Amino acid sequence: MTALTTPALAEPPSDPFLALRVSYGMLLGVSDFAVLTGYSRGKHMLHSSWLHGSGTVRGYAVTGRDPYVVQVGCGLALDGWGRELHHPEDTCLDVRDLARRLTFPGSGRRTVTAWLAVAYLPCPSHPVPALADPCDVSRQNREFSRTAEGVSFLLLSEAPEPAAGYPRLRELFRTGEVTPESFARAAAQDSVELGACGELFPGDEPAPVVLARLDLTLGEGGAVEAVTGVDQAARQVLLPTALIQALLSAPQSAPKSAPERASMSAPERASKGAPEGAAGSASAGAQVGVEVGGEADPGGPRVDAGSLHWRETAPAVVFSVTRPLLARSLGPRTLAAACLDEDGWRDLEIAGTGYDAARRTVTVLLATPPPGVPVRLIVRGRGPACVLGEDGVPLAGLTGGLPGGASEGDDAVLTTVAPRYEQEDTP
Repeated sequence: MTALTTPALAEPPSDPFLALRVSYGMLLGVSDFAVLTGYSRGKHMLHSSWLHGSGTVRGYAVTGRDPYVVQVGCGLALDGWGRELHHPEDTCLDVRDLARRLTFPGSGRRTVTAWLAVAYLPCPSHPVPALADPCDVSRQNREFSRTAEGVSFLLLSEAPEPAAGYPRLRELFRTGEVTPESFARAAAQDSVELGACGELFPGDEPAPVVLARLDLTLGEGGAVEAVTGVDQAARQVLLPTALIQALLSAPQSAPKSAPERASMSAPERASKGAPEGAAGSASAGAQVGVEVGGEADPGGPRVDAGSLHWRETAPAVVFSVTRPLLARSLGPRTLAAACLDEDGWRDLEIAGTGYDAARRTVTVLLATPPPGVPVRLIVRGRGPACVLGEDGVPLAGLTGGLPGGASEGDDAVLTTVAPRYEQEDTP
């Protein structure tokens, strides 16, 4: 693709708040036409960057070809500055060339992780005769009359920063405590804090869009010998608003209990997202290889919601899981609790955790909540820190739920009522 080899041209200014005002008899120069084109372009970029964000729209399939070559298909994306990244043809990339300027940690033969990204690259096009500048000793009389919008591909040695902004809204949807009032309050607070006053577009140039995470094998000298893995799930995808509207407006059926699922036929269970074999057990969805709605469940552990209870001598909740856990994955980063008292929801400190491998039970010691108030406990199966099974598969949520994933599971949210305690104990 020519955009990968043609020298880049300085992009015209894009000021969404400066418009051209013309009148009869006015002499227009190059800067005036730059304002004319930059105004509408800047408005479009401002809208796309802040209201849509960065990500792929369609295409950009990344597949391995030779040991050190990946193929990137045609596609369309939006970068962090709201510019369209159009790639009209398939391109083969030599990862060795992309990695020459990168430094990876470690030494010797090893496997490292890198991220393949695409960035905006404007290039000069359509040269035409032009009046020579009297001060130009080269007497250049040809200029490019077009700017062709292309793309370039680059390799990142560090994980890109996740999408920033709206922390309160993200936490609100993560916990599931969404009401019209809480949504409006969180959105207002987040928008007030979003972006600096002098920041026209979010992020810094070149504002690349990640396409895939690559597993690379490096030789003794640090050169790339092979691409051993391609994970396209590392990309951010922008969905059409019509699709989002259809998904949000679709009627939602309440989850069926285990007896109700047992009375369903196999086609009914598949259409409702219930696992095959769930008729005999509420935890059948946790079995390795079980398919739900056509997707295989890798067999991550699940929390049995019916097992939740409080200890009699201490403010501690106990629940059981369907598969053995990696004990060291339990802790304050993977467990969270909150109670609803007279002032509203407040977080409860997790004072300690305990895991009984023989019984597959988890005990979570909490700061004493007021008696009789609702308490919600979240056991994380998603995000950078989550509860793992002994085989490293993340928590898949509650028993009887939808299938989990090998890299990203699901949170288990439990609700109970706090009893009265006279003294505290430890698990």
